[in-house]
Amino acid sequence: MLKWPVFLKDTDGYVYMYESEKELKYSVEYSDIVNKEYTGWDVNGREVSLEWVDSEPDIGEVVIKETGIVRYNHLKIAITEFAAKHGKLNDSEIEEKVNIVDLYNAVDKKIFSPSKKDIAWIVVFLLASIILIYFIMFADKKTIDYLLGLMDAFIY
Repeated sequence: MLKWPVFLKDTDGYVYMYESEKELKYSVEYSDIVNKEYTGWDVNGREVSLEWVDSEPDIGEVVIKETGIVRYNHLKIAITEFAAKHGKLNDSEIEEKVNIVDLYNAVDKKIFSPSKKDIAWIVVFLLASIILIYFIMFADKKTIDYLLGLMDAFIY
C-alpha cells in the first residue's frame, strides 16, 4: 500500500517530495506524465508510476499506481545525486540521516534556502528602493540637486 510522502525524480535529476495526493496532482504537468519523465517512490521505497487517464475529451486526471517493486536504495541514491549535482551535503551529512524524509529535507534546505549573504543583499536592495521611491515622490528640486551633488562628489 502506498505510503506518503511520495518522491518524484524528473529527467533532469531534480527530486521533489509531495506530502499528499492532491499536492502531487496539482504540481505535475500533463506532458511530463505522458512522456514518462518521472521516476517515483513512496517513503518506503516502493516504486510508483504516474498515468494520465482521460475521463472526457480534453479532461483527465493523474493516477498514481504502485508497481510492487521496492527499491529504497534507488530513492536514496536519487536524493544523494540530487544533492551532489548542486554541490550540497557532504558524505557525513548524508550518512547521519537515517530517515529518508530527513535526508530530503536537509538537501532541500541546502539547495533552496537563501544564504545570509543573499538575504543581506535583498534587504539592501529593498531599502535603497524604498528610499529612491520616497525621494522621487516627495523631494523638492533643491533636495534632489543636493543629493545629485553628493553622488557626484562620491563618484569623483
